[in-house]
Amino acid sequence: MAENIFCVSQSKGLEFLNGNVDCISCGSPIPNVDIRLIDGQIHVKSPYSLNSYIGGIQLNLVDGYYPTGDIGVVSNVDLAVTGRIGDILNIAGKKFMLNDVDEVINSVDLSIKGRAASLADYDDVLNIERLLILVEREDFYVSGNLAELSLLIKSSIEIDNIKLDFVPKDFISKTSSGKINRKKTLFDYRKRATDVLKSATVVTSLKEEVLRVCPRAKFDLPIDIALDSLSITILQMLLADRELPYDPSKSLLYYFDLENQSISVEASSHSVNSTDTDNVIYIVVINEQSHVKNITEEDIA
Repeated sequence: MAENIFCVSQSKGLEFLNGNVDCISCGSPIPNVDIRLIDGQIHVKSPYSLNSYIGGIQLNLVDGYYPTGDIGVVSNVDLAVTGRIGDILNIAGKKFMLNDVDEVINSVDLSIKGRAASLADYDDVLNIERLLILVEREDFYVSGNLAELSLLIKSSIEIDNIKLDFVPKDFISKTSSGKINRKKTLFDYRKRATDVLKSATVVTSLKEEVLRVCPRAKFDLPIDIALDSLSITILQMLLADRELPYDPSKSLLYYFDLENQSISVEASSHSVNSTDTDNVIYIVVINEQSHVKNITEEDIA
């Protein structure tokens, strides 16, 4: 609500509101500031509120109110902020505040506290929003306890459609005030997935591609244990390009050997075709009479 320049409200101390949710009061509006709620969003109007940004982008509505993008509740005259418009997950009409989801995630596993972010992603298969949870890890390319952590989170949140993925350290973007910048984090995640998939189309050996994407993965473990979901998706594309069947119970070493065998068989086939000259028939067409005169019986034999 920085666009209101000074402030919107002032509290007299620590107070809790018991409206739709339990939350801390921000106090009542200061003089000359009017507040209203539309669909839960806080609108502010005051004589010292910004009218527009540099470049002419209008901020205020026709009636002078500024839609802050913050979600809140009002009890008596006290205001409480409960979240942001862009921080809401909507699954089949049921809404979840992502900052509440963050708290649950951090409480499930203290080792990821402060290094996880919940995002409202779109499920292209089901055509609905889904909960995407990103957890920062130095060894993000190893699935590790991905399945176990996913089950813990699902048992703590009333959401079925959840995707959990590990990302590199410092991947999650935050604002200057330390809040999760969900919009940029989701953009970076999608871009990273797209860039990796594009680069995976370069014609190199399967082993070279896997080493580039996840250099410290355990090659002797089953794929569904050794790799995270993004790496598995990339591997499936690489195998499809090489017409190799995907089996999550197989190891990466198995597929490295399988590709080498395939290449050896193909090379052997080409070698046989190139050296088997005994049965080759050469057809020569001579159109000039001068060449015909030079042909002898030995040439014909």
